[in-house]
Amino acid sequence: MTELLVGTKKGLFVLEGEPDSGFEIKTRAFAGQPIDFATRDPRNGRLLATVTSPFFGPKIFFTDEDPDGEWEQADGIALPEGGDQALERIWVIARGEADGTLYAGGDPGVLFESHDGGANWEINAGLWEQPSREHWQPGGGGLCLHSICTWPGDPDKLAVAVSAAGMWLTEDGGRTWRRGNEGLNPRYLPEEALRDENAGRCVHHVGHARAFAPEQDYVFRSEREFGVGDGAARGQQEEPASGLRPPGGEILPRPVPREADQSQIVHPGAAQRPIGKVEPRRLYDVRLDVEAGT
Repeated sequence: MTELLVGTKKGLFVLEGEPDSGFEIKTRAFAGQPIDFATRDPRNGRLLATVTSPFFGPKIFFTDEDPDGEWEQADGIALPEGGDQALERIWVIARGEADGTLYAGGDPGVLFESHDGGANWEINAGLWEQPSREHWQPGGGGLCLHSICTWPGDPDKLAVAVSAAGMWLTEDGGRTWRRGNEGLNPRYLPEEALRDENAGRCVHHVGHARAFAPEQDYVFRSEREFGVGDGAARGQQEEPASGLRPPGGEILPRPVPREADQSQIVHPGAAQRPIGKVEPRRLYDVRLDVEAGT
């Protein structure tokens, strides 16, 4: 049985079924309230949901029981007092490598962490107090920290993406952070902006590439405006990844085998023309040995 958690503006819907036979609504929670994200922690079965109330702002709720029962509100989801910014939304919750550790990313470019399974949270001071923060600019959806990637077996390493402040990496458990934007060079940025370390990158999504390259545990895939790329664990260089952009359509990532010393790519930002045969809702594998942008 497959469980789907569907967050909507009208509440959280829990569906059960199978892709080949359909799904049925098992229950509904938070009726009439906007649910921005929901997940189940497979380590203990706990359900967590982010709710953005127009009156009380963003909150995280959790339950260890049936989702149609009582939910508890987590503590600590708030910005430091005395600032001039407001917490707008919690975009994502991600499981950490250490037992009981969870991370939550939100707007304005904030990272929260929990070490008790999501009942209590605290702000990650290292990222919140990052000296370059005053230069961060929001993307179209706000200054949202929307993607969080851990490293298998290493709880001290973490990568997060902020729109439009780009990639940020830590190797000391979040005490200090550094940029991971090298190689994220969209064509719309002028040369002087590419040389400016404070120039942001509008990264849209980051996720592990283990499903694409199981032998490379420390590779992540990032989706940005006009491009999809692969980055190594250190975040020091990002390579264009395989993918296609149909004219006027969305980026459609597609994995292709890679040699250890070679990248086989179809760069979706290279041109607004199809490479290979592309039809609506269909994608054909294409393997080319080309340079980015050709």
